Amino acid sequence: MRGIPGGLSRRIAVIALVVGWTPTDARPEVVVFAEGGSAQLPAEVDGRTVRLDGPEGPVEFLREDFLAIEPGHWPEDDWPGLRDRALTGDAEGRYRAAWWALERGLTPEAVAMLRSAHERHPSFRPVAHLVSVLDLLDRPAAGPDLSSLRDVLPGRPFSVSESGRIVLLHQHDDARAADRLELLDRVMTTFYLTFSAQGFRLQVPPEKLVVVWFAEEADYLDYIRSEAGESFLTTRGYYHPTRRVVFVTTPRSRADESRRQAARFARLRELDRAEAALDSVPPGARFRLELSGERPRVLDRDAASRVISRLRREARREDLLQDLDRRHSEGAAAVHELVHQLVVASGLAPAYHRFPVWLHEGIAMQFEAFRGGRWAGLAAIPPHRLDQWRSLRSAPPIEPILRDEGFGAGYVADRYAAAWALVWFLRSEEPARFASYLDRLRNPSGLAASGAGGGAVSSFRAAMGTDLDGLRSRWAGRMSGLETPLDSATTEPKPD
Repeated sequence: MRGIPGGLSRRIAVIALVVGWTPTDARPEVVVFAEGGSAQLPAEVDGRTVRLDGPEGPVEFLREDFLAIEPGHWPEDDWPGLRDRALTGDAEGRYRAAWWALERGLTPEAVAMLRSAHERHPSFRPVAHLVSVLDLLDRPAAGPDLSSLRDVLPGRPFSVSESGRIVLLHQHDDARAADRLELLDRVMTTFYLTFSAQGFRLQVPPEKLVVVWFAEEADYLDYIRSEAGESFLTTRGYYHPTRRVVFVTTPRSRADESRRQAARFARLRELDRAEAALDSVPPGARFRLELSGERPRVLDRDAASRVISRLRREARREDLLQDLDRRHSEGAAAVHELVHQLVVASGLAPAYHRFPVWLHEGIAMQFEAFRGGRWAGLAAIPPHRLDQWRSLRSAPPIEPILRDEGFGAGYVADRYAAAWALVWFLRSEEPARFASYLDRLRNPSGLAASGAGGGAVSSFRAAMGTDLDGLRSRWAGRMSGLETPLDSATTEPKPD
């Protein structure tokens, strides 16, 4: 960017057209289980049978297993109709459709629409600009020298998987590594398109970015202890600002995962044995059903069969919810740290210290939402961040946040909640001023020339105004009504 005033005036016009950086409602289908837990997944109801489209494939339940099934919008299902309508329209319609997809995590679909719009309307400048960014991202990047990094990594050897822009050192199977790379590429493309659409001129690094993915949390903690210190041992991911490498781990070790799987298989074998024994019971006879966690009962064949079926569905429910939780926990940490890496690698922050810590963290947390085990894009709200925000008694004063009070010494939930909420509010309610604030941090010479002063607080006041108490009041009011789809789902049973 050149000077702030000229760059900002151009950007305001772009913001008026782009719907990508401003959050919008994106409500997928929501199911609330009778035995506890809820999820955002497509659901197909066929009489008494309910099939959920889980990350590993369809999972079948009965209608009685749910308190509620709230129909809504699942972007993957809505996209084909929206795409087809956009393809019959003009360049602006295709552009808006692309941003609809991008906001909801459908990055490949957004990219395809942008390229289609450019092919049909090459003179439409917003699309031409973003296609030029995509072309830069498509250029092959050089592979970095990993020898010095490998020398300091603890634990068992690392395999290498890579895409056009990212190298992943990992201790997982090839399928999981491929899924992780696809996620990281999706987020990277979204990051570049989002900030480029606001007028920021981002650089594409000549070398591939490096991400290290540990299988064992203990090995990750050994590395963090030696490289970052004790205060970061509560983290699951760390961006090393000197090495410019991301380090992440899994939320549970291989041993923990093995124990969980063993318990699941033991339960299913127990149910198999009970079912086999039930098959040998003569018609009209009574059957003594003894299962772990259940009181012994003497039942007829039909009643015993219903109990066994219910427990099988209960095992499916627990497995599905645990899988969704694992995917969100692992994915959010990986995405969060990648965004830290991208903020510096792209030059959005010309150097790490140009942005205060709260802003680094606040931007990274905007990308953390997952929907049904899949990355959900910037339009969705991460439920765990909203829960952390709600645990605060009130919106904290803004100036201590701007001064990074409470940041920089590991993970502190309430500080992170405030940073997430403040960035969410600014990007949704004050996108042009928020962009101006980033500009002022990025261009200290421009600040000096305009007499605005330096520093995170003075830059913020110059961009947002001096009435921080008034801004805090508006912030608190906006956040008070914020909900996720899981919040708004009713818990009243639906009639069959």
